Parts: sequence; structure tokens; C-alpha cells
Amino acid sequence: GTPAYYDWAPGGIDYDNAPVMAAVDPVATSPMEIYSTQVVDFAWTSPACYADKGLAGYEFTVHFDETMLSVVDSGFYDVPFGAPDPAFYDIQRGTGWLKFTAANWEVPFLGDGDLSFIEFEAIKTGWVHITLTSSYKTGAMPPEDMSVADGDVWILIEDNTDPTLVLDAITDPTSDGTNC
Repeated sequence: GTPAYYDWAPGGIDYDNAPVMAAVDPVATSPMEIYSTQVVDFAWTSPACYADKGLAGYEFTVHFDETMLSVVDSGFYDVPFGAPDPAFYDIQRGTGWLKFTAANWEVPFLGDGDLSFIEFEAIKTGWVHITLTSSYKTGAMPPEDMSVADGDVWILIEDNTDPTLVLDAITDPTSDGTNC
């Protein structure tokens, strides 16, 4: 990364030769079998420059192709990063997106961990792209915008199940004993 100044040292400003942005990444396994389900976690990674401020509030929208993935379940993890539950949290849903919003201004989340999850069912074969757009605030007073890299993931949905054929022999289709 580009060298930059951060307020992360106990005595004030320190120089970081390899700054890292905070990141939220969807964590998924590929390939995925058609009609199976998979939980996709949204993992938060915090760099040292936010260590003393923490994450106090966030809103991110998950975008996906609804012709390939169907939402089975979604939610927040109970106690992110060991902090108390968020004072406010909400999930909004639209066609091809879910928006997660959470905040705890009194006790910001410190460290790394999973923020939320979506359980998807694969309903069509091919490649599907899951992307994020987001906004994050520190626990500093007043809250500051955080510089965050929004992650994405590609999942291949396959159909590897061999078809089965079931034959039922009908010996007397007319039930009259003539077999005709």
C-alpha cells in the first residue's frame, strides 16, 4: 500500500509503511451443487489503525443474481467480536439485494470477526457474482468514516447429480384381464 499517517500509536501519530484498509469479505465455497444451500459469512477485518476506535456502525448491501440464488435465511451473529449485541440492527430485502445495518455507539466492536450471514439455495447452474457496497463508522466521538475495501466472491453452481430413471411396469393397463 501507499505509506500514510495513522493515529494508532499510544502517543499520537505514527507512520505505517504498509497500511491496510479494513475489509468486509463474503466467505463462500465454490463450486456449489444445484439445489443445495450454503451459508455465506461476511467477515470483517480491521487494521491496526482502527484498533483503539473500533467499529461502531455499519451498513452494507449484498448484491447477487436472484435468478441463480434464492435467500433461505439471513441474520446477524449474536455477539460480534465479543462486544454486546448491537443497540440497533436491521435487514432490508429487495430483488437481488439484502442490506444489513447495525450500530453500537456505546461499545464499538474491536478486532476481526463475522458480521452477518446469508444462506443461499442454488437454483440455476453457472457462475454467480456476490458483491458489496458499504459504509462504516468508527467508535470515535464524533464517529469517523472508515476506509473499507468491499470484497466480492464468484461461485460456480454445478449439476453433478446423475439422473435416475424409475420404471413402473403395468401388467394389465385396463384392469379387465385382457392386457389390451
